[in-house]
Amino acid sequence: MQRPDRGFIYALAYTVGLLLLVAAAIGPELGGLGIALLAAGGGSFAFFVLVFPGSRAFAVGLTNGIAVYACLFVYFLEANFGPVELWARLLGFLLPVAGFLCSAGVQRRRIQQIVTASQPRDTRHPYRLFLWAVPVALVGAASFLVPALQLEQAGYDLVFLGAMLLIALAVAWLGTNIAVFLLDSSLLFEQLFQRLGRLMTAAFAFLSFYSLLVIAFGAVYRLLAHLATTPQFAVGGVLRELTFSEALYFSLVTLATLGYGDVVPAAAGARILVAVQTVTGLLLLLFGFAEIQRALRERGDR
Repeated sequence: MQRPDRGFIYALAYTVGLLLLVAAAIGPELGGLGIALLAAGGGSFAFFVLVFPGSRAFAVGLTNGIAVYACLFVYFLEANFGPVELWARLLGFLLPVAGFLCSAGVQRRRIQQIVTASQPRDTRHPYRLFLWAVPVALVGAASFLVPALQLEQAGYDLVFLGAMLLIALAVAWLGTNIAVFLLDSSLLFEQLFQRLGRLMTAAFAFLSFYSLLVIAFGAVYRLLAHLATTPQFAVGGVLRELTFSEALYFSLVTLATLGYGDVVPAAAGARILVAVQTVTGLLLLLFGFAEIQRALRERGDR
């Protein structure tokens, strides 16, 4: 049995974490939809791994696609189909997933050649890979007309299920195009994590030095606010002394050059320190990225 490489393990870990995160986030508002997402993602992954041997990368890409689909589903559901009952939501969510799996089963030989490929597929007509998105986009656009119809409860359920059935039929009809699209994205996704695995040592060194700068400047900000005779910072528009946690937060925001404005320097001494840290952070980014690139080149040579 082939041993999974690091790229696949990292990609799988990210995918599992993403599914759990999205399911937990949509769970409080949409109830069983989070469970349906986990069932659809896990079931689809198991289906392709078991039915199509050698399709691990594709299964990861499909599972990521289901997580993205869940986000779009929730958006259109809340925007245009708010009154739809829970049973209809769950059924509507699962219809396109079931449509694609049925299409994969019917076109098993063709899908097998696609999902077991070891390289992204070249195509003379790349627009064909996105044909499946056209009917899906049309149905999604038409759904914005639904709130103006002012339907009864049963009417909302029927219109919603009809729209999801149309999407499921489009997905089933163009299943091969979706398979090629998912394969290309999943292989590139796995290659990305393979490269990230080679970056771990250099990235860890960069992040360690970055965190030390955050802590050092945070401590200086705290001491300045505590020892100065006049207020050096304004927190929420109020001049007062920084706590240590606030000083660390302000240091991180300053080093990242975000500037939210909830904590601002209010005196000359604090502003000078902020300017020094900002320039230091920019230089750190430039030299840090240069070192990471150098480490990659050296590893490639070896």
